[in-house]
Amino acid sequence: MNKKTCLWYNSVDRRQIIRNGLVLSTAVVSASISLPVRTDAATTIKDGEGHQAVELDCLQNLPPVSSNSIRLYLCRHGQTENNRLRKVQGSRVDPPLNENGKSQAMNLGRALSFADPKPELFFSSSLIRAKMTAEIAATAANTKKNNNDGDGNVQTPLINQQQSPPRQLASLAEIDFGSFADGQSISAVQGKMAQTYARWGIGDVNYQGGGDGDSGSDVLIRACEALRVLVHEATIAEVNCVAAVSHSAFIHLLIAMILDEPLVQSYNRKIRNGSVTVIDIPKDLLNNSEVIGMKPMLLGGPISQKPKDFTISIPTCKLIRVNEFRHLPPIIA
Repeated sequence: MNKKTCLWYNSVDRRQIIRNGLVLSTAVVSASISLPVRTDAATTIKDGEGHQAVELDCLQNLPPVSSNSIRLYLCRHGQTENNRLRKVQGSRVDPPLNENGKSQAMNLGRALSFADPKPELFFSSSLIRAKMTAEIAATAANTKKNNNDGDGNVQTPLINQQQSPPRQLASLAEIDFGSFADGQSISAVQGKMAQTYARWGIGDVNYQGGGDGDSGSDVLIRACEALRVLVHEATIAEVNCVAAVSHSAFIHLLIAMILDEPLVQSYNRKIRNGSVTVIDIPKDLLNNSEVIGMKPMLLGGPISQKPKDFTISIPTCKLIRVNEFRHLPPIIA
């Protein structure tokens, strides 16, 4: 090997070392960063020993929705046995809610019933855990206290002829990390799953986890499509607020996309079962979307390896609240 070739290899090696170092540094710093959750809700329910248990009106004091926006309550599904046992579900393993999950879905709906504005349409992915959560929450959101009940605990359904059952949207599906992860303990496969985020996080959007999972480009396109479909459905129904039940990894990516923050930062953000993330989406998406640049922070910033031919138009949304969970009941082990 001649001197010129050696110099070229050394230059490539140095660039690779710098790139890897920046990615690692971003991941370490990101682990300590999260968006604040509001803590100003006034009403709580106390348990038998007087401890604070839940705050069902935690969505009541949100800022008003602009007439030019649609408010989205983006919810994570309730707990399943796989969640409880810390096993991967992804998009292929499809368990139902367990009893904790059903309680979480009920309280989610009750919190949404206090929300201002209140969602008038419900959507979910086609996975059982998301469908069950949406169905339970939609029913609970359209109930009221029976004023004739002395304890105020009995709920009767509201008569609402316009209320339609939750609809399934394929674009709300969970990220498929590959068949290697299906049903496995999270601790056993989290390194490979994190590698997928890391690859996407430096712009390698064609990378597929395990060789048979989703690519980054597929998921980003699907996330944009979900926002567009939800706005379209709200516009047709002439409502300004909708709720959608999805999954943690998909919600992580969608938040990162809206904020144009590094994917590794979003990967370290907690999204609890039954939690709510509030997003305002512009109605006029044609004039309120931004074409992703060559070096977006989402995909690595200055070290991004994003292909030149990959481009998406991301709706310019406003993130109102992330991972609101004060409405959730205590977990029963």
